[in-house]
Amino acid sequence: MGAATRWLSKMCDVCRNTKDKTVRGRG
Repeated sequence: MGAATRWLSKMCDVCRNTKDKTVRGRG
C-alpha cells in the first residue's frame, strides 16, 4: 500500500507540474 500511495502521489505531482507548465506557457 505504501508503495502504491507513493506512486500515486508522484503521478499527481507530475500532472500538477504539467498543468503549471501549460498555464505558464499560455499566460
